[in-house]
Amino acid sequence: ERLEIGRTLRKIQGKWTLTLWEPGSYKTYDTYGDQTIPIKPDWVEELLDKWITEHRPYYQPNHNFVFLTTKRDSKTGKCGQKIGRGAINVIVGSAVSNATNKYCTPQLIRSAIVEFFKDKDASDETLESLAWLMAHSREMQNKVYDKRTSDKKAQRAQNSIEDFANSYPSV
Repeated sequence: ERLEIGRTLRKIQGKWTLTLWEPGSYKTYDTYGDQTIPIKPDWVEELLDKWITEHRPYYQPNHNFVFLTTKRDSKTGKCGQKIGRGAINVIVGSAVSNATNKYCTPQLIRSAIVEFFKDKDASDETLESLAWLMAHSREMQNKVYDKRTSDKKAQRAQNSIEDFANSYPSV
């Protein structure tokens, strides 16, 4: 809801970049400070550019926020109004549902990313970097976004113990 062209989303050297440089630009700014994050992968950046430069102007918004209403308001007859977080969750959920037949929120996407890296045995440095990118501590990353089952979380240790035990000749 706070993704604003020219403020928290800027083109830097021809690439769309999250520019979280001021208090209030994201909820944990006081903890993590300034962040400059290029939009990745390239195909996402290309879709964002197309939305901003080609499709968004059609709705004639009177603000610089990326997300806006695309249907005319029944009372005012206007579209292009700023939308809030709840509407963004619905938009993301609908888009993912249309593509996968599964409903998903931005928070579930974050959980899926954290779980993907943990399941791939990402290094501590990678997980620390991911936590920073998400503007969270590793503790918060584990507490909020790691939704793996206890069995899944223990699997790596169990495999390591088995490897250790198998490294000794049988008695």
